[in-house]
Amino acid sequence: LRLSLLRLKKIEMLWNRTARGADSYSHVLLIRDDAFWVSDIKMAHFLDPRAVYSKERGSLCDPKSTSELPHDGGFMIGGLVAGQFLRLYSEYFENPSPELDSVPN
Repeated sequence: LRLSLLRLKKIEMLWNRTARGADSYSHVLLIRDDAFWVSDIKMAHFLDPRAVYSKERGSLCDPKSTSELPHDGGFMIGGLVAGQFLRLYSEYFENPSPELDSVPN
């Protein structure tokens, strides 16, 4: 949990710094630092500016998952929701949820 929170904190700090200098973004791509690109990103697949796109997380999050493809941990985030999605660290501490606390891991 500690390493995950540290990663979220770094992402949020970077977003806060980046967002100060920009009017708006159409999309924000959040990926691992060791990702390899094999082709261009086809932005036509990501039309909704209020959506967060990601592959299925796999068997660790959903034991019923049948996906055998690797998950790169990437998110394509619509520009209208990036500010909310990239502030998960603050959300974790400032908006406690008994409902989420009771969800089994």
